Amino acid sequence: MWWFALRNLRRRPLRNGLTFAGLAVAVAVLACLVSFGQGYQRALGTELDRMGMQMMLVPLGCPYDAAARVLKGRPLENSLPESALDEVRRDPAVAVAAPLLVAALTSPGKGRADMWVGLDESALALKPWWSASSGEKWFQDPDSVILGCDAAETEMRTPGDLFFSPETGRKLRVTGVLERSATSDDSLCFGPLGAA
Repeated sequence: MWWFALRNLRRRPLRNGLTFAGLAVAVAVLACLVSFGQGYQRALGTELDRMGMQMMLVPLGCPYDAAARVLKGRPLENSLPESALDEVRRDPAVAVAAPLLVAALTSPGKGRADMWVGLDESALALKPWWSASSGEKWFQDPDSVILGCDAAETEMRTPGDLFFSPETGRKLRVTGVLERSATSDDSLCFGPLGAA
């Protein structure tokens, strides 16, 4: 039986060669498509992990109210009560609840508004990509700040540098600069929640 199959293969080498080549191409295309699908799924999972949060509680009227206030140079009001955080943390369906205080501080002399975010250590669970390219990954004291890579470039600051905050009347020390993450964190300035 094997001898008959081998003899048949030798009789028409071109046809058999083309058949094997066609099968090889089909298997290679299938392997490429499977690899592409797995790579796409892995990249999508990474991107979703970098989003950091799936649901956010905000004050009534936000973001439209906030955008209008920022455009008119008015301060943002924090009308979400602190009791909301305790209530959310008690909910068994919530894995992590992290408070954030976001403020846009206008710099009239520079012609821009800087975005500042006050946070506490619970926010690190929502930001697994946080890594310091230089300096520390977390605040050393209430007057320390961490800058996103773009914010550090704009401010021309490195860890250890001091800069004066006219809004608070305090000198702040740069504790760290974050690694580029391709998220909004790159252009933000971070401070401890209590100080914020």
